[in-house]
Amino acid sequence: MLNSVFLFNNSSVSRATSLARRFRRSTNQGEKMSMVFCRGCGKEIHETAVTCPNCGAPQGTPKEASNSDKRILPAALLCFFLGVFGIHRFYVGKIGTGILQLLTFGGLGIWALIDFIMIVVGSFTDKDGNTINLWT
Repeated sequence: MLNSVFLFNNSSVSRATSLARRFRRSTNQGEKMSMVFCRGCGKEIHETAVTCPNCGAPQGTPKEASNSDKRILPAALLCFFLGVFGIHRFYVGKIGTGILQLLTFGGLGIWALIDFIMIVVGSFTDKDGNTINLWT
């Protein structure tokens, strides 16, 4: 166990050393390494970094706000009270799966329960694939 930790630390150090050498080599050869500022902590990081090495904040482009005109509260209430009939799916425009839920009684309640959880946590989508993320 101790040897594996030691090997891991050595490999991390060697990886960091090779990156530092590559950075020095590229800056010595006149190549520019583009740097940006972290969205979380504001430290300067490389533009290709997926997460900040200092704070761990993701650096990707932020998701666009959903332009769905549907809301979580009505969908959640419909799913809670009439979920076994798939009424919440008709509300968001998913007519085909709404009919399937109507015929199977919400997948015997399991499908309706899963939909209710997805609606409450904000990962349920409308017919166009837009996330329904506004409560009212």
